[in-house]
Amino acid sequence: MGVRQPWGEDRVLFLDEQEQLLSLPLGWTDAAPPNVFVELAAGRCPFRIDDLISLAGLLEDIRRPPQAECKGDSAATVR
Repeated sequence: MGVRQPWGEDRVLFLDEQEQLLSLPLGWTDAAPPNVFVELAAGRCPFRIDDLISLAGLLEDIRRPPQAECKGDSAATVR
């Protein structure tokens, strides 16, 4: 039926058997244009650089110990 971007991502809109409007992420379908990186890599590289950089950032966040929150002047309450 068409492609739109209603939730910040491209989605394919279509009608089911009961004429109800449904949608799927464009990347889940064959309606998306071919990914240039995937085409050029031709199966030689399973990961894109941007994805690896994002993953490294997520892992760094997980490994970083949580920082204690400073709530006002804590020294004022010490006796």
